[in-house]
Amino acid sequence: MPTRILIVEDEGVIAKNLVRSLSNVGYEIAGIVDSGEDALRVAEASKPDLVLMDIKLTGTLDGVEAADRIRSRFDIPVVYLTGYTERDVLERAKKTEPYGYLGKPSTLLELRSTIETAIYKHQADKRVRESEERYRSVVRNAAEAIVVIQDLVCKFVNPKAIKLSGYSEDELVGMPLLNLVHPDDRPLAVARYQQMLADGAEPGPVSYRFVDKNGNVRWLEINTVIITWEGRNAGLSLASDVTDRRRVERTLRESEERYRQLVENSMTGIYTHENGVFTYVNQRLCDMMGYSSEEIVGEHFWNFVHPDDREAIKRRGLAISQGERLDPYVEFRVLCKNGETRWFQVLSTPMSRHGHTANLGNVADITDRKRAEERIRESLREKEVMLREIHHRVKNNLAVIVSLLGLQSQYGEGVPGHNPFEELQDRIRSMALAHEFLYQSDNLADLRIDHYIDCLVSHLVRSIADVGTEVVLTKEIDPISFNLDTAIPTGFLLTELISNCLKHAFPTGSRGEIRLSLHSLGEGQFELIVADNGVGMPEDVDLSNPRSLGLDLVGVFVTQLQGTIEIRRDQGTEVRIRFKEAARKRTMP
Repeated sequence: MPTRILIVEDEGVIAKNLVRSLSNVGYEIAGIVDSGEDALRVAEASKPDLVLMDIKLTGTLDGVEAADRIRSRFDIPVVYLTGYTERDVLERAKKTEPYGYLGKPSTLLELRSTIETAIYKHQADKRVRESEERYRSVVRNAAEAIVVIQDLVCKFVNPKAIKLSGYSEDELVGMPLLNLVHPDDRPLAVARYQQMLADGAEPGPVSYRFVDKNGNVRWLEINTVIITWEGRNAGLSLASDVTDRRRVERTLRESEERYRQLVENSMTGIYTHENGVFTYVNQRLCDMMGYSSEEIVGEHFWNFVHPDDREAIKRRGLAISQGERLDPYVEFRVLCKNGETRWFQVLSTPMSRHGHTANLGNVADITDRKRAEERIRESLREKEVMLREIHHRVKNNLAVIVSLLGLQSQYGEGVPGHNPFEELQDRIRSMALAHEFLYQSDNLADLRIDHYIDCLVSHLVRSIADVGTEVVLTKEIDPISFNLDTAIPTGFLLTELISNCLKHAFPTGSRGEIRLSLHSLGEGQFELIVADNGVGMPEDVDLSNPRSLGLDLVGVFVTQLQGTIEIRRDQGTEVRIRFKEAARKRTMP
């Protein structure tokens, strides 16, 4: 519960500022009054923890009288807050035994320190009064050394102090305190004692080295409170021998420092967690995940595990809890701060921490290894598929060659001046070239069609164009990848269409241009255009009833690609074919 304070102040502005300042630091205001009579009434009704009392008040009772009555009737500590500096007023105020005296104006730090000290002193006085009857029994049987110090001289010691020091009671009582304190700690002991008396505030626990009668040095942890001893202030000190504890603490600190250095400089991520909640992570693990330690500690490790791996980890934990012996290493994916998913290998070991079961984990980032393994597996899968595919293609290509020979024989000798077997070689070469490019690529499932077309067309121009004919070939080809079932029919189409241009569009000695383009139309649709500015295709040529093997094959392959063909005969010949990529054929195992 917050400390409740009654403010007795006749200056409204000062009272309002006190309310604001005290409320801001957590105190509760029990009331605000401006007279001694009202102060008595509110103190009796609300029983505040402390009264801030101005000496000058309205009404018949001034602050000193009101404070004296509040102390005697209700045992509530009073702190004077006033601008009076007259000696007679201060002497009257002192007789009421206030728990503090602050001049106006006072800083919030002074105000708060005085309030806390007054409340503590009041509680201590109350405890002393309540336990006074039991005092001797408790003090003499206390496990701690109890010493009353006044003017830096021992005034009282209990049996435990006698035992620790090695001196008798007669030797200790009247002995200067500094005779017992280690020489190196004497300045600090004197300063703390004098500051305590001057400020009226007890210091917290403090440790000094003491030298017993035999010259042994021991560490004592001392708590001191201000008491009244024979009518004057003195220090009541409770001392515990912490020599062994200090030795253990020093050993632990040294051990912890070595451990901290090892952990913080480890190349392995290290963490501890209790019930799945991180209690510690080293810097290496923070670097691996991209988070600061503040962002990880206090969070459950589920928040960082990839959702697809959580169920497997749960099953693993259940199996371990049922006594099943599993590989101590576990691998799973982790979500990093930058959104990246990485693979971690974790070795988790149970440990005891503050009486609770916890886990110590060592973490290695195996993302690169996992990716390399996946690339190897993918490559093996592709190669296994391609071995079966090659076996299938060899048989299929032999069948295509046999069919081409049969069709060639059906069309007789072919075009005068052109060897039909050379034409057959070009068709077979287009098929072989597709396989060659495919097997040289990183991806054995798809073929970069632009590279394939460049090589195929260059060969056709070199082998077919008549001597003396100057043909310029322009190409616009998107960087498209086709599967083999699309690439080979496309290569056949280009072989027939480019060959037709080179053989028929430009008479010997003439100049011309062949334009070739292949573009994606989106949604798996493509457009192939082969055009020339030569003599043009005769009007009597009909693709539905071809008179040559080449045109017959064009129709076959357009149909195979589920495409459409359009021929334009103005200013040369333009063949426009629209098709879609063939579905990948399932290779039989």
